[in-house]
Amino acid sequence: MRRIKLPSSLFKILVEQNTDNFTALQLRDACEQLSPVEASNKSEAYKAVYRQLTKLKRNGVISSSRHQGQVHYVKTDKFKPEIFYCSKLPAHNVEEHLVKKSNIQSELVNKLKEYEVEMLSAIGESDEYKALYSSYPELKAQLEAQYLIARERSSKVLGQITAIKKVIKDLHPT
Repeated sequence: MRRIKLPSSLFKILVEQNTDNFTALQLRDACEQLSPVEASNKSEAYKAVYRQLTKLKRNGVISSSRHQGQVHYVKTDKFKPEIFYCSKLPAHNVEEHLVKKSNIQSELVNKLKEYEVEMLSAIGESDEYKALYSSYPELKAQLEAQYLIARERSSKVLGQITAIKKVIKDLHPT
């Protein structure tokens, strides 16, 4: 039989704790005890549990019966702990996580390139003010103020470059 992936909370309840003969509400409440859900998200939690129950029923590992107006779920003979595995990122696909991480990294690399161009521009600007001062010492006051602004800007950009390089390194350790 094909292996079935379960969110970590359902895996713990159904496989590890071997819970049997339950309703969707009871299962939702048990999941909530493992990882508390805000009151506004209870209906979403119920829907998520119900989708998992539908999947398990479709795979034939649980069956349902109506008892006193409530639907009860019971494990079938096909329910074997070894056919289940726990998803490490609940409610997220590992592949989606890697794609997001890759997108973040490429955005950061693009931002880094922009800052490096800005840094070269600021350095070129400050170098030009120094050259102009050498050629026109009578403009010292005016050129010195512009030179200091350009140096300040290059220092700021250098800090931004350093921060982004550290984040990229943390995302992709060697």
